[in-house]
Amino acid sequence: MALLNKICEVTIMLGAGHHQEKLVDALKQTGYPFEVFKYYPKFTFTRYNSRKEITSTGTNHFYSFLVKVVWALFVRINFLKKTNLHIYFAHCIYDYWVSKNVSNSSKLLWAWSQVSLITIKKFKKQNAYVVNESPTIHISEWSKIMNAEYNMFAKNKYQYYKIHKRLSQRIISEYELSDKIVVLSTYAKDTFLKNGISPNKLVQVNLFASEGYSKCSNTLENKNFVKFLFVGRVDVLKGIPRLIKVVSKMSLAHKNFSLTIVGEMKEEVEDLFRNHLDFIRIVKPINKGELNKVYSEHDVLVLPSVQESFGLVILEALTNGLFVLASLNSGAPDVSKESNRVRLIDSLDEADIEKAIMEVLADPQSYKRIVSSNINGFSKDNYELSIKKILESGLTSN
Repeated sequence: MALLNKICEVTIMLGAGHHQEKLVDALKQTGYPFEVFKYYPKFTFTRYNSRKEITSTGTNHFYSFLVKVVWALFVRINFLKKTNLHIYFAHCIYDYWVSKNVSNSSKLLWAWSQVSLITIKKFKKQNAYVVNESPTIHISEWSKIMNAEYNMFAKNKYQYYKIHKRLSQRIISEYELSDKIVVLSTYAKDTFLKNGISPNKLVQVNLFASEGYSKCSNTLENKNFVKFLFVGRVDVLKGIPRLIKVVSKMSLAHKNFSLTIVGEMKEEVEDLFRNHLDFIRIVKPINKGELNKVYSEHDVLVLPSVQESFGLVILEALTNGLFVLASLNSGAPDVSKESNRVRLIDSLDEADIEKAIMEVLADPQSYKRIVSSNINGFSKDNYELSIKKILESGLTSN
């Protein structure tokens, strides 16, 4: 892949994460010429000048073909699939192609954790500054929690979030080589501190959510009936096994609630939904506009993740006026300092999840959807200012 006009100051190497476009938009506001590489849904690069104009763009079709071959090989052979090595190999291929095509003039790399070790090493050899954004908690803590959850709820099934040892070692090497590590919550930050990362190396950045669907549609509905909502991947990490167990038990005694689940269902939890649960509605992943409409039809978001670097759906729900029941192992504790519409739950304790839901059912009126909720500390302006400060600090240090 021949790339022309390689003049930029910042290189962004994206991975998996729902806030990627927020980062790109924030970079456009800084005035620095930059380039963006991403692998999903295709390997693409885009370069911008200081006026936010695109100067070049392209797609690496061979990369996309090669990754499809790797995934097809591993996913179709069960014993290979269970190793999750296809994820490791796909990351390495992406990393290699980026390292071969980054601009030689770039002075700062904003790298996504898991996918960037080769490229980080190249930048460090050039004495460039490296910012490593972690869309997860520390990988050692991640593995510890997920191994325990899989042993409890999906021991003999394909484990979607199982981290292969090679990938874990790769991520830890990225941590060590980076000048700064961006984390998205106090909870995530604490997992890095717990695993020996210096506090001087960590920078916490607050995310934001765009304004949601403003119309409040619940005002004329049954005031004693509560519509709960879950949004996200339907899997073990998101705490689905405990949530389904709790609400199934409660449905025997309480008929004044329903639960809508919006997201991609992973095979590790499919068995939980084989019984006819008439109070649960499953909705496949939908676009932003449709999702805002779904938010407007519900009262309470439930996010019982066993671990979550942040949980952008928390802000989306609040922006749409919902009350939020969310895990202590997420960004919810940070958001709860600014909003009394957040109730923290211990996602590893079924009794606490049940207690939180019971509080809602005992007083439905207090938890009904409102027009919106103020969360000023999690604003677009604050996010963009944080990104700009990180970049300026890194670029002036060279």
